[in-house]
Amino acid sequence: MAQFFHELAAEPDSGAAAGSGAAAGSAAGGYDADMGTMRILRVYEDPEPDEYRILVDRLWPRGIKKDRVDVWLKEAGPSTEVRNAFNHQPERFATFVKDYRAELAGNPAVEQIRMLSVEHAKVVLLYSARDHRQNQAQVLLDYLNGVDTELD
Repeated sequence: MAQFFHELAAEPDSGAAAGSGAAAGSAAGGYDADMGTMRILRVYEDPEPDEYRILVDRLWPRGIKKDRVDVWLKEAGPSTEVRNAFNHQPERFATFVKDYRAELAGNPAVEQIRMLSVEHAKVVLLYSARDHRQNQAQVLLDYLNGVDTELD
């Protein structure tokens, strides 16, 4: 399984450059050439021109036109119950990660994202949350990579 990379957008008002990680690969350390690269990005920010844009929010983001998204996989987002329990409260993030990852384990949208990453060289998972670290797209990307989500 290929590992996707994650790039954080600069925090608002921070003026800092975005951090990024390079795509690593299979257990042998190589990159699986059949899979593209993947990152997350806030839907209100501009993706690279050649990126395939997948919105992974269950609800359509306010003020976003449909031409800013190539495909909306609302099924990839957390259930209403899990999303409302989290309510973007940092102290609830660990529980959110556990509950959302449990939902992802049986979610067909995960396989759809993997297939899209084979079809497209560059994929960006779009989300609308203000927090660049504690959001469902980060948890989803970590899940696709088979790594634990940092709970900072």
